Amino acid sequence: MTNKRRYYDFFEDEKKYPDAVVYVVVSQRGVGKTYGFLRGAMERGKKCIYMKRTIDDVNTVCMGDELADINPYKPINRDYGCNVTPVKLRKGLGYFKDIQGEQETLVAYLAALNALKTIRGVDFSDADYCCLDEFCPTIGDNNVKRKAGASEGDQLLDCYMTFERDRTDRGLPPIKLVLFSNSDNVISPIAETLELVDIISNLAASGQAYYYDPDRLIMVHLITDKEYPVTEAQRHGIYATMKNTDWARKAFGGAFVNNDFSLIDKKTINHSTCIMSCTYKDKTIYVYENMDNSRLYFTHIPHQTRLVYNFNKESDRIRYMRYDNILIRNAIMNNQAVFETYSMYDLFLNFVKKFAL
Repeated sequence: MTNKRRYYDFFEDEKKYPDAVVYVVVSQRGVGKTYGFLRGAMERGKKCIYMKRTIDDVNTVCMGDELADINPYKPINRDYGCNVTPVKLRKGLGYFKDIQGEQETLVAYLAALNALKTIRGVDFSDADYCCLDEFCPTIGDNNVKRKAGASEGDQLLDCYMTFERDRTDRGLPPIKLVLFSNSDNVISPIAETLELVDIISNLAASGQAYYYDPDRLIMVHLITDKEYPVTEAQRHGIYATMKNTDWARKAFGGAFVNNDFSLIDKKTINHSTCIMSCTYKDKTIYVYENMDNSRLYFTHIPHQTRLVYNFNKESDRIRYMRYDNILIRNAIMNNQAVFETYSMYDLFLNFVKKFAL
């Protein structure tokens, strides 16, 4: 049986932005991101590295059998008469092969993001793409730590460098990194490492679908329900049960209902005094207090101030937490703070958790 449904086609995005090296695609559930990518790569004869976040995820992919096939190629096998099956090599590492009679063909590699020790030393350099499925953990995933420093983002980039090896030295194009996620949360370790949080937030706020940075060679596609509206068949299922709920807006509309954007806005600094500056990574945030209503505004607009923090230094993080963290959090809780970007809001709201203080 052939599936007539329209699925997201990653390779159309690649055609639009052929020079990109990193492709980030975020959407509501059910648009077929993984299906479209794996099918398209097979049709084009392109090898890929299909990544899951954890070793347990890889084990799950490989544990099926003929009666309970749970590998991501199952719908492709159904629709196109393929026979792609997973093979586990060792902890967190495997591959997919297509079996046609006595002939077996390598289709894709399979690797876990947190299996870097296993992956090191393995040559994946014949792959053209690396696809990480569900790069944003779902709410409540206890395996994810928000602590600044080593994170899934660093693991991903370390894995990528292992995959890349000497491709560019041999005159080959770099492996293209493809990241898929549902719209569960704009905040995730990988989004923070790649500095995607504000890009995705701004797309969601503006209603735009695409962002491309020619200097960073990164494309972000925020798929909306306008591109992939709810089908008539879907309207008779769980959609009808959950219509007009936050879950439905997330699952079918791609809304980031788990994020609070109510304090995100751009303001002027008229009638305001700069009371503090806080540097984190390579950016400095300036905190202004409005003289009329005492409301705080967090922005990148620079100004001299006596109170200076550098959150890249542990001593300054501790000093801030001891003297000013409660003041800022109270302002947030009482709606007396406005932030220019969502990443600023998250930094100050979750300061203690982020730096494990």
